[in-house]
Amino acid sequence: MKVHFLDEIPAEDCSLNKHMALKSVHMEGKLDGLMLEMNVLQRYQNETKAPLEMVYTFPLPWGVTLLGMRADIGERQLQAQVVAREEAHERYEEAIDEGDMPVMLEASDEGLYTANLGNISPGEKVVITVQFGQLLHFEEDRVRLCIPTAIAPRYGDIRHVPRLAAHEAPESSLTVSYPLTLRLDISGSPAQAAISSPSHHIAIEKTESGLTVLLEKGAFMDRDFVLNMDGIKASSFAVSAADGENTMLLASFCPRFNEETRNPLALKILVDCSSSMQGDSIFSAREALHNLLSMLDSDDAVSLSRFGSNVMHHGSKMHFCSPNKIRELSDAVSALAADMGGTEMKGALISAFRDIAVPENLEGTPGVLLITDAATWDVDSIIQACIASGHRIFAIGVGNAPAESLLREMTEKTGGACELVTPNEDMSGAVMRMISRLRLANAGHLQVKWAAEPLWQSPLPSFIYNGETVHVFARQSGKDARAPALIWHADGKEYTLSIETVARLENSSLERLGAAKEMAGTEMPEDRIRIALEYQLVSENTSLFLVNVRDEKDKSEGLPGLHHVQQMLAAGWAGYGSTVYSHAAPIGSSSDLNGMMFRRGGALRTGPDVAFDAAMYEIPAFLRRAPQEEYIASEAEPEHGYWLLGQMLADFNTVSISESSEMESIFSYDEQETDLLESMMEEPELFDVLHIWAVTLDWLIRRFRQHFRLNRHAHRHLRAFIKSIPKTEKEEIRRRVEQHLSDLSWEDLEISEAEL
Repeated sequence: MKVHFLDEIPAEDCSLNKHMALKSVHMEGKLDGLMLEMNVLQRYQNETKAPLEMVYTFPLPWGVTLLGMRADIGERQLQAQVVAREEAHERYEEAIDEGDMPVMLEASDEGLYTANLGNISPGEKVVITVQFGQLLHFEEDRVRLCIPTAIAPRYGDIRHVPRLAAHEAPESSLTVSYPLTLRLDISGSPAQAAISSPSHHIAIEKTESGLTVLLEKGAFMDRDFVLNMDGIKASSFAVSAADGENTMLLASFCPRFNEETRNPLALKILVDCSSSMQGDSIFSAREALHNLLSMLDSDDAVSLSRFGSNVMHHGSKMHFCSPNKIRELSDAVSALAADMGGTEMKGALISAFRDIAVPENLEGTPGVLLITDAATWDVDSIIQACIASGHRIFAIGVGNAPAESLLREMTEKTGGACELVTPNEDMSGAVMRMISRLRLANAGHLQVKWAAEPLWQSPLPSFIYNGETVHVFARQSGKDARAPALIWHADGKEYTLSIETVARLENSSLERLGAAKEMAGTEMPEDRIRIALEYQLVSENTSLFLVNVRDEKDKSEGLPGLHHVQQMLAAGWAGYGSTVYSHAAPIGSSSDLNGMMFRRGGALRTGPDVAFDAAMYEIPAFLRRAPQEEYIASEAEPEHGYWLLGQMLADFNTVSISESSEMESIFSYDEQETDLLESMMEEPELFDVLHIWAVTLDWLIRRFRQHFRLNRHAHRHLRAFIKSIPKTEKEEIRRRVEQHLSDLSWEDLEISEAEL
């Protein structure tokens, strides 16, 4: 993700973004026991004088199930339907061409979603309501709710996220401000808890059914909303709901272990010292490690490593924790700084797995404790490396907007555990809970004893932890649901936890939450699509879609300009301000900034009246008209010039166009390319040169579609431009191009993997 700074943005690139399309966000929901249902209302308005397509990529909590989307457009209220992803794309483009207003919501990556709103008319207001459901967990005697609001800048290549198109990639700005309001009704056992928020100022009101939590004025979309509910007695329960002719059952077990068992620690500590960790995050990391060191005993074995663009180990092997070793490690922790560049997490983890020697008398494989803000796009390969290593990963996520999905995925899939800690939360408590998990005897080999064999059951975790909820879904035949029991083994013994009764839920989303788990665990793509369509679930293969069909007189003409809704820069990211003890109060207390940064109206700014906006994607130099520049061929370039076509194909895919009238600057080429033009066309002067290049590009896309896919926004502009070419001219150009390039291979284009 790119963060735009004032001196980087040419004035001519700011025209479209003077008016923020996203006006505010309101969240409203209910928490009944551990089941959360939340509506997120995003309010948009087009304040320009031309139709806009608004694209907003935003985060939702890890593990949520998207339940629906509604659009309020004037007096109309439209409900979205889940359709196959390809169908949604086709219908979206058809609606754009017809001048109607489509809305499409897609899952872009784990925890990230993209809303596309097409053809918003000048002055038009639109409210999109996104509904999701989530199951929370007991962690000993507390429940923690975290709702992310901003995507902090991440290190690495956005192409690691294949479902996120170039024009949908999130960008951060220092000047945009999106007000946030929230109302949460709480009932059941969480309503009896001691409730606090380390992230925001809140007000709590008693109601007949429990409590209502409200955000106080002055909150913005620049940090995760965190609500802690402490002092609850963790309990097990089971609920069921109708699932067609069958029953969907959720069993939520909260096992308790013998806490007298105490195992020595064997831990490889890996701490993120990349640049994004500056400020609050590195302070939290040092605090976590000092707390950890104070809890170590002489029979515990640890190592310490730090990483950024590279990894540095404090010694080549694990050491038992003598007083001298603790003092040595404490000095190293105090010296930690966020000065190591990028977040090359995968290489650092692999080095920790491989290069840190383990004492001969240490039994088993040590765990890895990772402390990081997880600000990287390279999610899938990191998780695969962790799984392949055989190490269990325990993670502490720090900062106001850590990438929760990466941390949760890597810890869940390796049998570890995760704690997220904002700058104002109790770090010692988080470290103590993590140490408690590590010291207890491993509890695994789980199975659920059902009264009757289920038709389907969700996967069980490899390990469970004391007082922490294990949710298990099952589909049972018929209408009756009987209570199950959880069986596990620890310390050479077998344990059983039974649930006595099953509560029946009416008008709930339980069957869809269960179906989402079933879909996630299904290997065959066709089965995942079937489940998604049957239960109306958003997945990598399905999207939410609706279209506002306009009256003929209200239809948009031409193509809409693109407005990319930017992220507010996450509070405290990379040392830009501090949020310690400030909640939503003014930032500016960071001594590193010498008072240069401050918050006005909730948005982090570099001066009292600074106003700048995000640059549109820059048109590659190769595709810009520049007659004054002389092209000089390289000796390494082949004489046939097909590399030029390959470069055109790769470069065009990165282009995001704000105005359809700018097409000339996209397709125009200098006269220096006439050699290729002459060889392709035979008398190219008979045709418009822009038409030649447009038809050639379209031919290449069709020819090599198995290797290359043009992003949706660029393809729309190409399609619209080609429609304007007279039919006879278009057909003749295509005939000549195909005749000359009939033997062209993908390798001839010389497009490197890095350019795709």
